[in-house]
Amino acid sequence: MSRALQLKISRTKKKLSDRSIENFSLALAGAGLGFIFTAAVSLFFKTHDFGVVSLEMPVLSEPINDIGTGQSFDRSDTFLRKTTPVVVMTLEEFYIGDLDAFTTDLEEIRNKYVVHHVDGFPQMHLLLKGISAWKQERWKRAKIKDDGYVIFLPTSDLPISVVTHVIDGLKRNHGFNRVVLASGLL
Repeated sequence: MSRALQLKISRTKKKLSDRSIENFSLALAGAGLGFIFTAAVSLFFKTHDFGVVSLEMPVLSEPINDIGTGQSFDRSDTFLRKTTPVVVMTLEEFYIGDLDAFTTDLEEIRNKYVVHHVDGFPQMHLLLKGISAWKQERWKRAKIKDDGYVIFLPTSDLPISVVTHVIDGLKRNHGFNRVVLASGLL
């Protein structure tokens, strides 16, 4: 073999044994598989229905007086009353009652409607049936009409996904125009 041919074979062997291209292709393949795996996992565990839920946050404000006209211009269009429905959610059950039942007689169970969770899981259909029964009983007893608002009070140990699921169910399936989120009362 000639010297030139041996030199050419030697250079070809060096090019074929170069690991930088192989390492680059392995890194690119690993990054691609990581991206595909991450996308698949995020699509599998993503909640499609309950990602964003609109809420009303109660705020007490002082009306601002306009210095030029001497009139206040900050007025509320709705008010929470003693008869506004309240849904309290704990780890074991839902409590349904008027705002007055939770502010004056918190320990009294006879003025509240209780819906127990099944095997530790809240059942939305049972809550909605309970609200309907409670509303009918309230209408028969005191002729109290629904104003389209509900105060929802979850305890702090509940997962946010469960809370948003219940809020969405109250708004969609029971005709409440506004769900007011309360906290820190229990």
